[in-house]
Amino acid sequence: MPYENERQICSDALTVQDACNLTGVLRSFHEAACWLQRNTKSTDAVCQHPAMKLFADKVASLTGMQHCSLDTYRQAHAACEKILED
Repeated sequence: MPYENERQICSDALTVQDACNLTGVLRSFHEAACWLQRNTKSTDAVCQHPAMKLFADKVASLTGMQHCSLDTYRQAHAACEKILED
């Protein structure tokens, strides 16, 4: 759904905390980030917005990276590099 104001973004950021559909969360995250970028004209403002932090945390949770170790991150990084090499 296209956002019309910041309140809608914050409402969705709170609502998705109970979500289990990564694709849906990512779609809302993307649309919210685009709306904020258009309306703030500041990448920093988008990155520091509390709704963006909630969306990012949920994505991390759904992908099992919320409390990952550096080793887990490195394994994922290496796996992606291997896929690119093949």
